[in-house]
Amino acid sequence: RGDGVLVADSRGGESQRGDTRRAQALPALKSTFEAARTESPSRTENKPRYLRCNLLTTTRKEVREKLAAEGVAAEDDVHVDDLLVTTAKVHGGHALVKAGEVILQDKSSCFPAHALLDGLPPDWRGDVVDACAAPGNKSTHAAALLRGRGKVLAVDRDAARLKILEERVREAKADNVVQAVRGDFLKLRHGGARAILVDPSCSGGFEGEAASDERVARLAEFQSKALRAALMRFPRAERVSYSTCSLRAEEDEAVVAGALADADIRK
Repeated sequence: RGDGVLVADSRGGESQRGDTRRAQALPALKSTFEAARTESPSRTENKPRYLRCNLLTTTRKEVREKLAAEGVAAEDDVHVDDLLVTTAKVHGGHALVKAGEVILQDKSSCFPAHALLDGLPPDWRGDVVDACAAPGNKSTHAAALLRGRGKVLAVDRDAARLKILEERVREAKADNVVQAVRGDFLKLRHGGARAILVDPSCSGGFEGEAASDERVARLAEFQSKALRAALMRFPRAERVSYSTCSLRAEEDEAVVAGALADADIRK
């Protein structure tokens, strides 16, 4: 994945990149991703695997120690504070995963929730809306980073995907923080929402037909609508993060630039 993340903070009156370490890491991650696409399978066997430590149930230190007791070496990620890096083949059947202490999640997909919620004032209270939430890893990540300061409304309009989201929420022990709702984010209003996470459907960096210009144009149209909705429909919202796993500028920089240039949004 090669997510790009931008945070708009209405209190500062301008958009800003989140944590400096993470902002600086994005170009390197993108270069690594591009190089990996051309490597042979034999060279990818020792690729790093990322384990998000679920702060709702544990700490990174506790997970690292439990893995070490099993003979699994894992190191703290230098950019994401709740992430471990390992070359071991930790899979969905691992005891820590089944216990909800570890979430198998790509590094780049951990950036949006951190960009949205890191650095909040100690007295901050409010809810987060995850606009296109399924399958739910970003929703449960936001729930963990809120640290009891609010709830997460996880919205998806597809019934089948919503069921997957609900299952992920249960696995992450986030039932008391995340509310899964089937609905159209473009029509949603939530008076208590102070932070909006927008990670809409995208071309995902696929090649060929899946990433045709026509398909990308359709996706970019929806992405633009979703970002504009996040910036305009929530009167108390102070922060918005926008991300995709696409490498296409039409779905990333162009969407953000278009929203920030909108006169209605800039009022």
